[in-house]
Amino acid sequence: SGSISGNGDVVLSLTSDNAPDKLFPNKNMSNPLDADKILIYIKSEYYDAWASYANSQTYSSAVMDHENKTTVIELDVIPPMGRSNLHTFFKVGSIDDTVISPVHDFKLDLYSDGFNNAGLNPLNYKMTASSGSRSLEYHFQDHGANDISLTVTYKDTDIDSEPEVWNGAKGTFSVDKTDDEVDYSEVDLLSNEIKLEFSTKSNRGSFFSDSTSTNSSIKGPIEEGDLETLYNITQHYMKLITSDGSVIMDFDGPGNPVCTSNSMIDINYDTRPGSMIYLHVTENKVNVELI
Repeated sequence: SGSISGNGDVVLSLTSDNAPDKLFPNKNMSNPLDADKILIYIKSEYYDAWASYANSQTYSSAVMDHENKTTVIELDVIPPMGRSNLHTFFKVGSIDDTVISPVHDFKLDLYSDGFNNAGLNPLNYKMTASSGSRSLEYHFQDHGANDISLTVTYKDTDIDSEPEVWNGAKGTFSVDKTDDEVDYSEVDLLSNEIKLEFSTKSNRGSFFSDSTSTNSSIKGPIEEGDLETLYNITQHYMKLITSDGSVIMDFDGPGNPVCTSNSMIDINYDTRPGSMIYLHVTENKVNVELI
């Protein structure tokens, strides 16, 4: 609010007590963040400069509200990664779609509930996620002789009403017994050994109509009957399903035989720029004088 006039040099004097006030986290909020996105609103005469700065950073993007002289900066929040109990659902953040293979680990260690004499095999169960017009499903099925087969289905109603379906063709997940005679199966959704068959009666495929096509692990043209590794299929569709932000993956289904309290998930991936896990916000007061 100060001013100065006349001829000569002008000096800005800045002083601070160097004692910032912590605004976040506080007693009601803590890290790691439990949210999908962080939106930062900056109202200023120089809102356009703030937007320009934010858009120049690899970790943020901004839009401007010119009428209110406000810039809104958007940041994605990364859900916890690593190895943990499976539970009946888990969150997956925005996966980096600028690289071909951003998913490094995606493995399920499945144990039966111990009360079902049929074990893991005879019952169907699935893992699903949805985001807007998109949906992704991993469907686990009995394949006989203590094996589990897999079908992957992806659908985007904005592109086509027909889903893209990959059926188990070569390779299954074996079901073994623990020392306690509980069924156990290690399901690696990034397996290069297991191949699925494209059973959609079309060679369209989302790899032709989606913006991530140039960085897809699946190379077209794809026709009915073609085989692809589970590794490439997971890489491709996990990028598509998270392209608009974090998704919840539900692990359930009629007669789900999996004991989630004993089963484990191991997931690690590259997040797209603009993602964070922890947040600290402080207010730092500075006194400015014109001399």
